[in-house]
Amino acid sequence: MRRMLVTGAAGFIKSNILGTHSLLKAVRRVWQIKGLAPDDHRFRHVSTDEVYGTLSLDEPAYTATTAYAPNSPYSASKASSDFLVRSYHHTSTVRTICEMPCSVRNKL
Repeated sequence: MRRMLVTGAAGFIKSNILGTHSLLKAVRRVWQIKGLAPDDHRFRHVSTDEVYGTLSLDEPAYTATTAYAPNSPYSASKASSDFLVRSYHHTSTVRTICEMPCSVRNKL
């Protein structure tokens, strides 16, 4: 298995976890102050397919039911932010949608 040198993990934690939490708190507060109906608004969270781990060429594609298996500090921080968004969706008036675009990289 190939190992990556990890540098700058604190930046991922700050932007992906703390940043997402700050945005969720701000959105909830603004919607409460303005008296906006929860069903009329959504918090759109963009994640990454890297939260599902790494696929080899012979493995099937990820689906929405694939278990999380982050393999780097970046993908772990994105998974953490996904869980924060999910928790706000289930425990507050903030309605959310989470998108997970595919990151495709090929060696040339």
